[in-house]
Amino acid sequence: SDMLAPSQGVHDELTARALVLRPASGPPVAIVRIDAIGATAELHDLIVGELADLGYQRSTVLLAATHTHSGVGAFMRAPLACLVGMDNY
Repeated sequence: SDMLAPSQGVHDELTARALVLRPASGPPVAIVRIDAIGATAELHDLIVGELADLGYQRSTVLLAATHTHSGVGAFMRAPLACLVGMDNY
């Protein structure tokens, strides 16, 4: 297929899953897996900011990407990363 052509439909939905651990003392811990080409520090900070009211801290949220080239990538700032991420289409 032509990687510069707009996509036609959806083959599989993109997903995110999380394992949340709530220790007896201390902040909750989240291990989060996203269908994306990668996870940047900027994206991590945005997610932690949204979860701060629930007690999560930067050090207690682990963000991991499946490295799919059919998922989001435009949250990355580098133009090549946006193109390779393929969600510009």
